Amino acid sequence: MPPYNQAKALLSPRARHRWVWLASLLLIACGDGGGELDPPADAGLAGDVSLDVSLDSFADGGLDTSGEDDIAAADDAAAQDVAVAKPDSADDVAKPDASASPDGGPATDVGGMDGGGAGTQDAAQADGAETDAAQGQADGAEQADGGGADGGGADSGGADGAKPAVHIENQGGKLACSFDKYSPPAQAKVTWRWRLNTGAWADGKAVWDKQLKACDLLACTATVETTSAKLTSAPAKTQLPVGALCNTGNSCQAPSCSELGGCAAAGKPGTCEDGDPCTIGDTCTSGTCIAGKKEACVNYYSDQDGDGFGQASLGCLCKAPANAVTQKGDCNDTIKTVYPKAKETCDGLDEDCDGSTDEAACTGMFPPGTADFKPKKPTTGDTYDTEATATFDAGPFGKVTLTGNVKKTAKDKPATWCFAGPAKLSGAPFSLDKVQLKICKDAAGTITRTYAADLTIEGSKSSVSGTFSVGASAGLVMNATALKIMGLSASGVSLSWQKGQGHVSIAKADVTIAYLGQQLKGALTGKWVPNKDTTLAIAFATQTGSKTVGGVVGATSQTLSGSHSRKGGETTTTLALGAKKLTLPGANPDEWAVSAKRQSGKTWKLEIAAKDTTVGPFTNLALSGDFIEGAKTACVTGDTGHKPAGALTNMTVTVCWTDGKATVTYNAQVDAKPTGAAKLSGQWGSGKLCLSADVANAGPASGGAAPKVSVQTCFDPKTKVFSPLTFQTTAVLPNKAAVPMQGVTDPKTGALCLTGAATTQAGSLLPLKGVTFLAVTAKSCMAGQKFSDISINYIYRIGKSATLRR
Repeated sequence: MPPYNQAKALLSPRARHRWVWLASLLLIACGDGGGELDPPADAGLAGDVSLDVSLDSFADGGLDTSGEDDIAAADDAAAQDVAVAKPDSADDVAKPDASASPDGGPATDVGGMDGGGAGTQDAAQADGAETDAAQGQADGAEQADGGGADGGGADSGGADGAKPAVHIENQGGKLACSFDKYSPPAQAKVTWRWRLNTGAWADGKAVWDKQLKACDLLACTATVETTSAKLTSAPAKTQLPVGALCNTGNSCQAPSCSELGGCAAAGKPGTCEDGDPCTIGDTCTSGTCIAGKKEACVNYYSDQDGDGFGQASLGCLCKAPANAVTQKGDCNDTIKTVYPKAKETCDGLDEDCDGSTDEAACTGMFPPGTADFKPKKPTTGDTYDTEATATFDAGPFGKVTLTGNVKKTAKDKPATWCFAGPAKLSGAPFSLDKVQLKICKDAAGTITRTYAADLTIEGSKSSVSGTFSVGASAGLVMNATALKIMGLSASGVSLSWQKGQGHVSIAKADVTIAYLGQQLKGALTGKWVPNKDTTLAIAFATQTGSKTVGGVVGATSQTLSGSHSRKGGETTTTLALGAKKLTLPGANPDEWAVSAKRQSGKTWKLEIAAKDTTVGPFTNLALSGDFIEGAKTACVTGDTGHKPAGALTNMTVTVCWTDGKATVTYNAQVDAKPTGAAKLSGQWGSGKLCLSADVANAGPASGGAAPKVSVQTCFDPKTKVFSPLTFQTTAVLPNKAAVPMQGVTDPKTGALCLTGAATTQAGSLLPLKGVTFLAVTAKSCMAGQKFSDISINYIYRIGKSATLRR
């Protein structure tokens, strides 16, 4: 018995079956008779992975469990003797040899390997006893699908010439399963099957177009069905070799291709890196990197310009990354000459990173905040004169790049310069257009910052010029020839604005206020909030000479102030006029004040007040009143603090002026019992003040029309007391003689009788001879709200001694 068959006989049926299958796999070299893929292995596939076939990768990955054996020729009745040569390096690959023809098909040569010095072995003579021709009988005797011998009995000679052998080849970057020197019958049905690694066989196309990975084991078969037979080819296999793609990424593992397909990894000893830079001496244990000793971290900073100082922090690290240093403080990591304590040069850079630019090298040349200084010629030496550009801190205008000239005339002379250019302003409650800045330094070292622009504020436009400042109080001053401010026309306007504020400060704005026919010149000052409620002060340069109430009162004020305000869109001008120790016709106030208000487009309304005023016999009076522009008279009224007998209110005093002339009237409301309420009035004159009023239109009758009855009271300036209310009238006798009558109300009974007496001549009244008329008396009393008729008594003498009364 040949050695191969002797070994086979010692195995169990299942083991023999797998032995035969493995031997068959090693015999099939996936080629067209030469055992080499087409195109060559280095043609590139699935990421330029080599397709060379490695013999030791042809291990069984398991049998197809679908009902068909993976290898049709593997059974106990017919076996192929195959001598297996094991390669001792990755370079040992199958070499084609056309001299051997197992199974009557293409020959497969597995020689060419060192095999440990065994030399080249031909697979057809591996057993030393059987030939390939004899082995060909094995497949010829096989029955496919229980349908009889291969080829339906046509293969009686035992040769397997019609057996469909297949191999895998590269076709345009894709793997294809194709027949090797075999053409299926015209009416045959061909079923292609593929298997990846140890997966199940699956039907598919003749071309494999799915992605492959390193070490993948790919196999294909073909089943040819005719009307009389069903033939299945032995699997053709190829495996992608070990390479860069077969890598687990673990430095503690040694990856290799598994015989069953795929990339496998075994642990290996040695040093490794666990990814933590703070651990040293990391070692591999069972395929895992174990951290070593822990070290302290160090703060690193990015140093991109290589000056030894970093700017951006890289954190606390245990291993220095590229371009990292431990010194920080670089204020510009793109320029190598800029770092802490570097030497300053006059170039617009902060070389020493102290926050100031060119503070040493450019002393006296540029103001703080200047940067990016770029002269056309060097600004070194004792003299120079060059054009330049520089970026300035322009305060409210921000950072502005200007062009200008830098000049130094002698070694002992300081540099002078002047830069100019356009700028823009934002964030202000007004707009500036066509802004032109100018920043200069003269020989005395004085820096000036000026500008010119077109101003628009609340719809009013004007050309403005002025200065601007930098720093914490950055702002600008605006000077305009004329501007409309809250409806008032102003000239010589000087405004100021500080960055970030919503108001404009008015330092000066000359206005003219038309007041009762006069033109009062003043200036607006204060905080102006454009288009919002605002109150501005009016300061008058000349505070005397204005008429308190125009030409009506005729007084001249000694103080004058005012304001101009806007509320709810309505503007109002208010004036405050006053005088101390002012002498007016009819009054002498210690303090005289007028508050005048006028809304836009309307007339003036004045509120007049006088304090500590003396009027007639009264002092310390407070008087007030009002006056509307266009009126002919102005009046003020005050309370005297004194009451007449029966008065309902204190007596008041009213001073009125018309064309500079005054009238003074005192008034009081009294209850003149029994005649009723009466409004008394009177004037001060010749040291006397009496108040009177008519209390009855019809008094007691006396020979004709009833006279009027009045009530009167007089004020004693010395005692400060009013006399009792006295009722009075005048009785007219038939002879036209007048008899004054008066009386007071009895406080107990409330009765009121008027009496009077007068001397008179009898005349036609008593034409009696020898009668001499001496006097007449009259009396009338009030009863039932009516005076009785006057009773008249005549006193006369008849003769020289007799007296008669009537």
